[in-house]
Amino acid sequence: MTASITNARARTGRFGRLDKWWSPFVWILVTPIVTLPLSVLLSPSAHDGPELGLPDEPPDAIEGFCPEGDDPFGSCIPNFLAPYYEYYEVTPTVMAFALPGLLNLVPFGWAASGKRRVRAAGIVAGLLGLLRLSIPVARLMSLDRLTSEDGGSYLQFEATLFSDLHLGVWLLGFMAWVGSLVVFGVFGMLTRGSRDQRSPKPVHPRHGRARGTL
Repeated sequence: MTASITNARARTGRFGRLDKWWSPFVWILVTPIVTLPLSVLLSPSAHDGPELGLPDEPPDAIEGFCPEGDDPFGSCIPNFLAPYYEYYEVTPTVMAFALPGLLNLVPFGWAASGKRRVRAAGIVAGLLGLLRLSIPVARLMSLDRLTSEDGGSYLQFEATLFSDLHLGVWLLGFMAWVGSLVVFGVFGMLTRGSRDQRSPKPVHPRHGRARGTL
């Protein structure tokens, strides 16, 4: 009875049924289901330029098209695709994307597995998760930082009708997600020949009775 329980534990490992090489990869592939809604809930609302005493739109933005030049009758066609500036508070915005992204570091936990293939998968998936955590932060910190009239620091994002800050960050995150999926497949193919065996433990000599000599 004891031997069967020991063998069952050896097969499942310290992570139970999750002690498989594909588990850390599956984790980072499904985390956007949680991280995306959380980043929306935590993200502060955008501010307009006039509200903060900052520029409202790029200086070269075209507000409308007038086929016959300046039309006093107001028949110009508005440029709905004209860019405009949105402003976000620096610290709350960075935290809104960074804190949910910490879930991408969980695969590092599989590096403590007793199985070599699972350990390697945990390290690779953890590095991918670290990359996916750093991408939104790096994108946000690459934006211009302006100081409002009241002394606050804001990130300036050039938005359009079909583009905002979240969409811009999520597009980079989607590319990283696709990269994670590719690495998942490549890792599986490269390690296909190896089995999820536990690392061998050192064997200590047993102390038995000394055999008599003639």
